[in-house]
Amino acid sequence: MATILIVDDDATARALLSTVLTYAGHELHEAQNGAEALRWLAHTTPDLIIVDLLMPTMDGLQFLRHTREDRLAAAVPVIFYTASYLQSEAQRMAAACGVEHIITKPAEPEQIFAIVNAALGKQQPAPRPADFETQDRSRAHLTAALSQKAAVVVPRLEAMIALGLRLASEHDPARLLADFCEAARTIVSAQTAIVFIRHGGGPSRYVFVSRQQQPTASPTALQPTGVMYEDVLTLRRGQRLSGLSGDPADVGLPLEYAPVTSLMCAPVQSPQRVYGYVILLNRTGADEFSADDEALAHILAAQVGRIYENGSLYREVKLYAERLEAEVVERKQAQEEIRALNADLERRIQERTAQLQHANAELEAFGYTVSHDLRAPLRALSAYSSMVMEKEADALSENGKRYLQTCMKSAARMGQMVDDLLAFSRLGRQELGVAPVDMLALVREAWEEALQPGSNAQLQLKTVPPALGDRSMLHEVWANLISNALKYSAKNPQPCVVIEGKSLRGELQYSIRDNGVGFDMAHAPKLFRVFERLHGSQEFEGSGAGLAIVERIVRRHGGRAWAQSEVGKGATFYFALPAGGAAPATTSFPE
Repeated sequence: MATILIVDDDATARALLSTVLTYAGHELHEAQNGAEALRWLAHTTPDLIIVDLLMPTMDGLQFLRHTREDRLAAAVPVIFYTASYLQSEAQRMAAACGVEHIITKPAEPEQIFAIVNAALGKQQPAPRPADFETQDRSRAHLTAALSQKAAVVVPRLEAMIALGLRLASEHDPARLLADFCEAARTIVSAQTAIVFIRHGGGPSRYVFVSRQQQPTASPTALQPTGVMYEDVLTLRRGQRLSGLSGDPADVGLPLEYAPVTSLMCAPVQSPQRVYGYVILLNRTGADEFSADDEALAHILAAQVGRIYENGSLYREVKLYAERLEAEVVERKQAQEEIRALNADLERRIQERTAQLQHANAELEAFGYTVSHDLRAPLRALSAYSSMVMEKEADALSENGKRYLQTCMKSAARMGQMVDDLLAFSRLGRQELGVAPVDMLALVREAWEEALQPGSNAQLQLKTVPPALGDRSMLHEVWANLISNALKYSAKNPQPCVVIEGKSLRGELQYSIRDNGVGFDMAHAPKLFRVFERLHGSQEFEGSGAGLAIVERIVRRHGGRAWAQSEVGKGATFYFALPAGGAAPATTSFPE
């Protein structure tokens, strides 16, 4: 004996299955829709679930999706229970959902037993013929009721399928909704149908009305009012009302729709959003709409909601359709123009790049030449000034001596700047030789060269990993950074320099930290510019080219340099090199 849950909104179909399967000794439980079945599953796990595909509130596919999310219910075998005319579609959905078995309505008891046994993995004998004979009248009644219902439902669903095929090829939202309004009224057998479409909280975008004996109209002034309609939009849940007074004002409609004795409202929606709703008034030939009518209205509204979303989201579609051919031609012309512009732009970029490279080469050569040619007159100026101070000092006044000393200092400073400029310019012309470099040995070597006799500066060396690069250039990097650290920490009674390196995110990052005067980070962008200084020459000597040389060497290695500091609390300079080694450029130009 197995515990079986039957989920179907059709009481007749549920009763047929329950009657047949009870004879086999199974324990049967019933639910009218997916939501009710989920509440039952929260407390009990059955051995088998038989579920209808088309149901209001929550259909079979939605129910199946929820059960698959539950660890216990996910292992329970499932049988789809659907009408014979939907068998091919059910088979496609079953394959997509991992469901192996389908029972079509109506089905013979032997078929039901065979499919249930296959799903349970058991071979149980069917009840004896005598058992069925005693229940012939009951089964005949159920089968007749199911067949009678199918006679009503089949034409409706056939009309729905025909409607879907017709609407699927419609691209104009106005015609789409007008056709849907008329078809919904006819299929559900309502006296009046109203389709109301709006996006977001704004005014109506489309309103269509279909009434018996009247053509479909578009009264854009119609605005149904009431909390019920807002709930349909926000909660995505339909409404079914019966026994109304007849006054349309009770349901937020104008007097021209009187009398209103029954009403259904279903959201026009896609899985992503709600676009509006369809209102159906007064069931033809009956006092009220049934649960089947409500399910049908929901299916129709969801059907048109998906089509509306896919092909008719914007009112401009009609204008685009009218101009489609001209727009295609314009787009082709635009594409040709874009291709021509891109080709011209690429040619211009190549020309400008070549011009820029040539100009940069000339600029670098000019800078090198000027720097080189300035050295001779500067040496002469410095030499003759020194000679005057040595041999003619007695003939000079105190002011003259002071002027001459200032001239000598300026010449020396300018000479140093020229030398630094030559060194900076030479970096762009020097070939980059890449080889393994022992960075720890390089740091020690640069420290010994930079440390002045009598200095009490301390060096703390942490892990300094090796790198790939040009050894002489990297020596210049460490020499400048160590000299800077010693210079700006010299006023500290106990100057200390900490150097370390580490591998991080595909880079080798090195740092040098001092306990010197530091600097304001607001001026950090100036650090690596040639001859830019953050401290006066009277306070700390130097030309301001050292950090520019550091940055240029690091950049030529494919790396980057930066710094962090706080005034009075020292500074930390960083540079990073590619962990796999530098990618030397064939040509380098100054920025």
